[in-house]
Amino acid sequence: MQRIVRNTVAVSIIIAAVVFLNGCILFRTVAIIGQAEKVAKVENLKIPSGDAAIRVRIFTPVGNGPFPILVYSHGGGWSKGDVYTHDKVCRYLSNKVGCIVVSVDYRKAPKYKFPIPLEDAYAALKWTVSHAAQLSGDPTRVAVGGDSAGGNISAAVCLMAKERGGPQIVYQLLAYPATDLSSLDTESYRKYGTGHGLTKARVEMRRDLYLRTP
Repeated sequence: MQRIVRNTVAVSIIIAAVVFLNGCILFRTVAIIGQAEKVAKVENLKIPSGDAAIRVRIFTPVGNGPFPILVYSHGGGWSKGDVYTHDKVCRYLSNKVGCIVVSVDYRKAPKYKFPIPLEDAYAALKWTVSHAAQLSGDPTRVAVGGDSAGGNISAAVCLMAKERGGPQIVYQLLAYPATDLSSLDTESYRKYGTGHGLTKARVEMRRDLYLRTP
């Protein structure tokens, strides 16, 4: 029985690794190489976040709503990227999932450090839920997602929603998220920190730009 359990766990890990790798390759292909897909509607709006206003780009798929909604936070080391750099990804997700995608142009470091970008993403989530009907969306089927730093923000938004009593989030879509900023002294950073594109030094630099106290 123990052997069966060990084999089952091993197979599960292999499947998870393959899915993750394919997801990363797919994301890179869509974001950099792929063509911008057509969607039914693209709308640019300014929404409130505290005393400021931030931009969101809303992608609506073909069909009849109410659609599920994905609130998407882009990657870029908390200091780069915007709704334009991730336009193709959001179009792809809107079409493939059949959901509205609300892409959040949160304010970025180093001018706007933690927790401002995070609060912007949370404000966008609240705004999306309260305006879901106007967007032809379903407020009971709202997910959050993002890549890299955006995955970090999305995971943190889920914790904020839990601590603050909502909004209810049904799903997280996290593409290679940075989920632990407390230390980069890990086996993976030691093994893959150089020679694989994104280096440990660059991650550390971006993290320190974002956090008030590195």
